[in-house]
Amino acid sequence: MTCNKKAPVVSVVIASAGNSTRMKTKNSKQFLEIDQKPIIAYTIDAFEKSQLVKDIVIVARECDILYMWDIVKSYGFKKVTDIVPGGETRTESVKNGIVRTQGEFVAIHDGARPCIQTQTIDSAIISAFKDKAVVVGCPVTDTLKSVNENGIISATVDRSSLWQMQTPQIFEKELILKAYQQGDTSGATDDCMLLESIGVKITVVNGDRRNIKVTVPEDLTIAKAILKGEQYENR
Repeated sequence: MTCNKKAPVVSVVIASAGNSTRMKTKNSKQFLEIDQKPIIAYTIDAFEKSQLVKDIVIVARECDILYMWDIVKSYGFKKVTDIVPGGETRTESVKNGIVRTQGEFVAIHDGARPCIQTQTIDSAIISAFKDKAVVVGCPVTDTLKSVNENGIISATVDRSSLWQMQTPQIFEKELILKAYQQGDTSGATDDCMLLESIGVKITVVNGDRRNIKVTVPEDLTIAKAILKGEQYENR
């Protein structure tokens, strides 16, 4: 890339259309507050601060869209261009968001990962410019066991080549749309699986262990501690 060549335009899809079943809350978990600020606001803010991101599309449950717009306006987020309804599955929801983006590259992120760092986002985006398909992750450090249906350990799993995937997952837009058209969407728990199913090579870049996904009630306590720590460090 020459010095006078403009960087590709990057869009973000924030997936926030889940039912939050494991959080055991009636409301969508991204609206739970940490220090009187909704989880989703922390998430949006990290991408809003990235100079490499042009626009943000949020995917939400239809019943949450108006409240999501209220949050966007209350915190003055300028890069959010659209909030679209989700589909029956995560895969359908993310696709609904992708088709509304403006960029040549799309970064897909879980709305319930409020501890993502802008530095991590930018590093992953720059890698995607070169490799076309990039996912943020961390090497597995715990000992892993294979357990049978009776709860008995059957084997110890070699963890040397295992990584825990996170988001954002960043792809050339044409590539991820091709994966949605041709890939196996059955049981896909992340977007990498779609590209894997059509033979695309995906680069894994180092993420941050603080980039947790708020899924169960205990995670909220952990996320609060992480975000409070970051506020202290940035004083």
